[in-house]
Amino acid sequence: MAVSDKFNVYAKKILDILKGKNLRAEFSDKNETVSKKILQAELQKIPYILIAGEKEEKSETVAVRKRGKGNLGTMKIEDFIKKIESEIEQKS
Repeated sequence: MAVSDKFNVYAKKILDILKGKNLRAEFSDKNETVSKKILQAELQKIPYILIAGEKEEKSETVAVRKRGKGNLGTMKIEDFIKKIESEIEQKS
Protein backbone atom coordinates (compact mmCIF):
# COMPACT_ATOMS: atom_id res chain seq x y z
CA MET A 1 0.00 0.00 0.00
CA ALA A 2 1.11 3.52 -0.67
CA VAL A 3 1.11 6.22 2.01
CA SER A 4 -0.54 8.59 -0.48
CA ASP A 5 -1.43 8.71 -4.16
CA LYS A 6 1.98 10.27 -4.91
CA PHE A 7 3.61 6.91 -4.22
CA ASN A 8 1.23 4.66 -6.16
CA VAL A 9 3.73 4.29 -9.02
CA TYR A 10 6.44 3.06 -6.64
CA ALA A 11 3.99 0.73 -4.84
CA LYS A 12 2.84 -0.73 -8.17
CA LYS A 13 6.49 -1.27 -9.16
CA ILE A 14 6.92 -3.34 -5.98
CA LEU A 15 3.71 -5.23 -6.80
CA ASP A 16 5.09 -6.11 -10.25
CA ILE A 17 8.34 -7.36 -8.69
CA LEU A 18 6.45 -9.58 -6.24
CA LYS A 19 4.16 -10.98 -8.92
CA GLY A 20 7.21 -11.58 -11.13
CA LYS A 21 8.51 -13.87 -8.36
CA ASN A 22 5.14 -15.73 -8.32
CA LEU A 23 4.19 -14.31 -4.93
CA ARG A 24 0.56 -13.50 -4.22
CA ALA A 25 0.22 -9.75 -3.80
CA GLU A 26 -2.46 -7.09 -4.04
CA PHE A 27 -2.35 -3.30 -4.21
CA SER A 28 -4.67 -1.15 -2.12
CA ASP A 29 -5.46 2.14 -3.82
CA LYS A 30 -8.39 3.05 -1.60
CA ASN A 31 -8.50 6.70 -0.61
CA GLU A 32 -8.19 6.02 3.12
CA THR A 33 -5.63 6.75 5.82
CA VAL A 34 -2.72 4.35 6.22
CA SER A 35 -4.01 3.41 9.68
CA LYS A 36 -7.37 2.43 8.27
CA LYS A 37 -5.74 0.44 5.44
CA ILE A 38 -3.59 -1.40 7.99
CA LEU A 39 -6.61 -2.14 10.17
CA GLN A 40 -8.54 -3.51 7.18
CA ALA A 41 -5.59 -5.70 6.19
CA GLU A 42 -5.29 -7.02 9.75
CA LEU A 43 -9.02 -7.83 9.82
CA GLN A 44 -8.64 -9.69 6.51
CA LYS A 45 -5.76 -11.64 8.11
CA ILE A 46 -3.28 -10.59 5.43
CA PRO A 47 0.08 -11.99 6.62
CA TYR A 48 2.32 -9.14 5.42
CA ILE A 49 1.65 -5.50 4.62
CA LEU A 50 4.22 -3.57 2.61
CA ILE A 51 4.02 0.19 2.91
CA ALA A 52 5.62 2.58 0.45
CA GLY A 53 6.16 6.26 1.15
CA GLU A 54 8.68 8.99 0.41
CA LYS A 55 11.43 7.56 2.63
CA GLU A 56 10.98 4.07 1.17
CA GLU A 57 10.95 5.32 -2.42
CA LYS A 58 14.18 7.30 -1.94
CA SER A 59 15.98 4.34 -0.34
CA GLU A 60 14.30 1.72 -2.58
CA THR A 61 12.93 -0.16 0.42
CA VAL A 62 9.52 -1.04 1.88
CA ALA A 63 8.19 -0.78 5.41
CA VAL A 64 7.07 -4.26 6.46
CA ARG A 65 4.34 -5.20 8.93
CA LYS A 66 3.55 -8.78 9.87
CA ARG A 67 0.12 -9.75 11.14
CA GLY A 68 0.28 -10.35 14.87
CA LYS A 69 3.86 -9.05 15.17
CA GLY A 70 3.49 -5.45 14.01
CA ASN A 71 6.20 -3.35 12.43
CA LEU A 72 9.28 -5.27 11.25
CA GLY A 73 11.00 -2.11 10.00
CA THR A 74 12.18 -1.28 6.50
CA MET A 75 13.99 -3.65 4.21
CA LYS A 76 15.11 -3.90 0.61
CA ILE A 77 12.51 -5.63 -1.54
CA GLU A 78 15.06 -8.33 -2.47
CA ASP A 79 15.60 -9.09 1.24
CA PHE A 80 11.85 -9.29 1.81
CA ILE A 81 11.47 -11.69 -1.12
CA LYS A 82 14.26 -13.92 0.26
CA LYS A 83 12.52 -13.92 3.66
CA ILE A 84 9.17 -14.92 2.14
CA GLU A 85 10.67 -17.58 -0.12
CA SER A 86 12.47 -19.05 2.90
CA GLU A 87 9.20 -19.15 4.89
CA ILE A 88 7.40 -20.80 1.99
CA GLU A 89 10.17 -23.38 1.63
CA GLN A 90 10.04 -24.21 5.35
CA LYS A 91 6.27 -24.81 5.15
CA SER A 92 6.60 -27.16 2.17
